[in-house]
Amino acid sequence: MNNPIEDKTLQILERSSEIVRELPHAANWLDEINSLKLTVHRPCVLAVGGRVKAGKSTFINTLLGEELAMVGETETTATINRFVYGTPINPAKPIKVVYKNGTEEYVPKSFMDSLQGHDGSTANKRKSILYFEHTIPNPILKDIILVDTPGTDAVVSDHQDAAEKAFFGSEDDKLLRKEHDKQTKELVAKADAVIYLVGAVANSSNQQFLENFKQACDGSSALNAIGVISRIDEEEQLLLNSAEQATYVANSLREQVSNVMPVSACLYTALKNYSDQFSSWKKWLSTIPEEVFDRYLIGSEGGWSGRYDSALKKKYPNLVSADIRQQMKGDIPWGVFRAIIKQLYQNNSIEQAISNLYNLANFDEVKRTLQEQFFARSKAIRCTVILNKLNKLLLKIRFEALHEMKQYNRKSSEWKNLILRYINPNNSAAAKEIIEYIDASVKTAEEIAQIEQKIISDLVRPLENLILEIQSLNLDYKMLKQVQKFKERFAEENYQELCELFGLYGAKPNKTQDEKMHRQQFWQGKSLRYADPQMREIATYAVAAYGKL
Repeated sequence: MNNPIEDKTLQILERSSEIVRELPHAANWLDEINSLKLTVHRPCVLAVGGRVKAGKSTFINTLLGEELAMVGETETTATINRFVYGTPINPAKPIKVVYKNGTEEYVPKSFMDSLQGHDGSTANKRKSILYFEHTIPNPILKDIILVDTPGTDAVVSDHQDAAEKAFFGSEDDKLLRKEHDKQTKELVAKADAVIYLVGAVANSSNQQFLENFKQACDGSSALNAIGVISRIDEEEQLLLNSAEQATYVANSLREQVSNVMPVSACLYTALKNYSDQFSSWKKWLSTIPEEVFDRYLIGSEGGWSGRYDSALKKKYPNLVSADIRQQMKGDIPWGVFRAIIKQLYQNNSIEQAISNLYNLANFDEVKRTLQEQFFARSKAIRCTVILNKLNKLLLKIRFEALHEMKQYNRKSSEWKNLILRYINPNNSAAAKEIIEYIDASVKTAEEIAQIEQKIISDLVRPLENLILEIQSLNLDYKMLKQVQKFKERFAEENYQELCELFGLYGAKPNKTQDEKMHRQQFWQGKSLRYADPQMREIATYAVAAYGKL
C-alpha cells in the first residue's frame, strides 16, 4: 500500500510531465522530472557520518544486530557500505562489491578482512572499490537504505606527531583518506537524513558538516538529522553524566540537528553477549573487599588483572584469582567492563544492575528515536527532498522556459512585420507559408500566460500545500517529542490525549465537534496558566491542532 504523501507527490510529478511537454526543450525538463519519479517509491537514504574512528561501523553493527560493517584499527580499513533490505542471492557470497571501473562481483565476508593492512597490494585493492552493498532481511531496512560512510577529517595534519603519522601509513593511504573525506561529505549531501556521530564537545567542523547537509538537501529540516555522542564508555565521568553532556552538545547544534543522544554500542553489545554470565561474576566479585575492589579499578585494566594476589590471599583467602579476573574481562573494552562490574558490585540485584547498565548504554532509546523519527517518517522525508527539488525545477522552468517563449513571441512579431514590409503574402506562397509556420509554432502572449497560470495553479500551489502538510506532520512530531519529554507533568489522560492529537497513534482523535471545542477551550486555559514556556508552547499547539480538526 502506498503512502498518501507518496501518492500526492507522484500526482504532482505526473501533472508536471503533462505541462512541460508544451515548453521549449521539453525533453530536458521531462528527463529531470522522470528521474524524480523513479525515486518516489525508493527507500529513504539514511547516512551515518562523523569523523574517522568515531565508532560509525560499531554503531551500525549494533543497530542491525550483526557484524556487517568492517571495524578495523585504522581508518584505512574504512569503506563505503550500503545496507539494503532483501535476501542475498548467494548466502556464501552475500556482499556485492562495486568497483570504480563499473564492474561488480559477489564476495564472502572474509573479503572484508583482506582489506586491512598497509602493503601495496592491499592499498591498491582498497582504492579500486567504490562501495560494498549488503543485502539482509532486517526489518529496519524495509523503508530505508543505511549508508556507512568512511569518515571526515581523515587527513594527517602537520602538527600530528611522528608516531601518529607512522600509524596512518603510506602515501597511498594518505591519498585514500583524502578521498574518504570527500566521499563522506558527498554521500551525506545526497542522503535524505543523517545520523551524525559527534564528540563529547561539538566543534565548528561538526556545525559546518551538518549545515552543508541541510543546504544540500534544499534546506532540509533539522528533524532530518540526529546527533549521537558515541563511545561514552571511554571515560567514566562521561558515561555517568552523558545525558547532561548531550544536552550541552545539542544546544550548540540546535540549528543543525533535532536531538543529540549519548550511546555506548559496546556496552549494549556486551550486555547482550555476557549478561547470562553475570550471576557467576557477581559471586566472584563478592569475594573482593571494597578497598581491594577500588584498588583494582584504579588506572588501566592492568590493575584489574595484575598478579599480586599472594599478600592479599593471606588476608582474604577467598579472593578471586587473577586468572578468573582475566577470564571475566576477556576482550571486553576496559571502560565497558569497568562499568559492568561496578554496577554488579554496587547493586544487590543483578536485574537492577542490568537495568542501570542498559540505561547507561542508552541504545534502546536511540533505536526508539530512530524508529519514530526516521523509519516511521521515511516516506515523508523522501518526498520532502523530491518536492524541494521539483520546486527548484519549476522555478527554473518559469524563469528560463517561459522567458524564452516570451522572447520568441516578441521576435515573431518582428519577423512577420519584416516579411510584410517587403513581401505581400497574397502574392508569395513562400511568405504566406512562413507566416503560418510562425503563427503555428510560436505561442501567443495569451497562451504563454495560460501556461504560466497552469504551472502556478496546478503545480506550484499543490506542491506548496503538500510541503506545508508535511511540515505540519513534522511539527506534530516535534511537539510529540516535547510531550514525551514532560510526560510526568501531565495527568495520564491528558498525556494520552496529546499523544493522539499529535499523531503518535496515526489517526487523529475521533471526537464530536462539541468535544473538540471543549478540549480546545481546556488547552486554551492551560496555555494561559502554564508558567513554563515549553509547557505553554505545547498547550498553545494543542489549541491550534484542535482548530485544524
